[in-house]
Amino acid sequence: MRYVEESCTFPNSMVDRITPQTAPTDRAWLSEAVGLDDAWLSSPSPFANGLSKTDSPPGGRSTKRSARCFTDRVHDGELYKLRMLNASIPAWPTSPRSPREVTYVDEAIAVAALRRYLERFLGEEAIPTLD
Repeated sequence: MRYVEESCTFPNSMVDRITPQTAPTDRAWLSEAVGLDDAWLSSPSPFANGLSKTDSPPGGRSTKRSARCFTDRVHDGELYKLRMLNASIPAWPTSPRSPREVTYVDEAIAVAALRRYLERFLGEEAIPTLD
């Protein structure tokens, strides 16, 4: 117990990872390569972002490059992610374009009516709730 208290830190942190809809090719690969049929396979995209509380680890910080940001305000980052980045997801089904035509965020934002809705929602509803 003394070693842990003197040598380890456990900073507050958050990781954001996008997990898109599973493609049939992902399920086929799993079936062929591993011999497992899984209709609910989850394959995350290469995107990853994270926040960690600024701290002074006993062994120093890793110099490895990553998408991690160090801050004293991890909770604020969590709220930003939940209220701003995730806020667009419920709006997608309202798109005037066929769901087959809207797969990615940039495609959804290209729909003028959806973009205007999201800009108004974020500006009037989400942003005022953030510090």
